[in-house]
Amino acid sequence: MIKHFPQRLLLGAAGGLLVFIGVSIFADPQGFAASNGIHVDMGPSLRSELRAPSGSLITSGLFMLISVARLVWLKQALVLAGAIYASYGVSRTIGVIADGLPSASLTQAMSVELILGALCLTVAYRFGRFGRLTPIEGRA
Repeated sequence: MIKHFPQRLLLGAAGGLLVFIGVSIFADPQGFAASNGIHVDMGPSLRSELRAPSGSLITSGLFMLISVARLVWLKQALVLAGAIYASYGVSRTIGVIADGLPSASLTQAMSVELILGALCLTVAYRFGRFGRLTPIEGRA
């Protein structure tokens, strides 16, 4: 039996999704925007503004994926995942209030972000205090 399998599965899905989205934005910012119904002429400055945060998504997602194997980092990675997804979801919710509903794909993204954020933060909270697992206990 794999120790903490449900937590690892959740974190692997959250991290994998962040890496996928980050790489998609980094590789083709205009195509990614178009897939969400955003059609604007993107010059180098706008593409740069979209690519820059994609690096944070990729890096954070990779940390989450590594933490699936490194049990001592599991809780910290769950908190990071929860913070990232919840902040995106809450920001989109505020945007809906301020600006109205975006495209269906962005509304779906908002729902997924709110659910993943709440799940990751709940699981991290229930996991106990930071540092509860020692390096010896945490070896996968």
